[in-house]
Amino acid sequence: GFQQENFDFRFKVPECVRKKKHSGARFNKKKTFRRPFQRHHKDFYNEEKLEKEMRRVFDVCHGCRACFNLCDSFPTLFDLVDNSPTQEVDSVPATKFSAVVDDCTLCDMCFMVSCPYVPPHDLDIDFPHLIARYKATEAV
Repeated sequence: GFQQENFDFRFKVPECVRKKKHSGARFNKKKTFRRPFQRHHKDFYNEEKLEKEMRRVFDVCHGCRACFNLCDSFPTLFDLVDNSPTQEVDSVPATKFSAVVDDCTLCDMCFMVSCPYVPPHDLDIDFPHLIARYKATEAV
């Protein structure tokens, strides 16, 4: 039968974390920080740069999927990409990004709890700030 003493219940730490290449929210809360909202920067409302950043962040999120159960924006994003012609973010029309934005409640759980790529990680992911930037750009 099943022998409980032989089963390892501990969280499996990814190799990149053990080698200290990773410093995301789940793994190192003390070093995690949030960059200030850059609404006065000249490129903040630039739609081309916004789309490029959304594609970058969405690509990382699609590959990671740690936030799949936090809000409807992530399943919406994953379905958009998975049902696209190449199953890559680059084949999703930017006009469909609004569905992801509309499903985000800006609860901040993805940033505070789940995302392993928040600053100071090199990928520098801040999904809630990106969604807020999209909404601000639409309002202008």
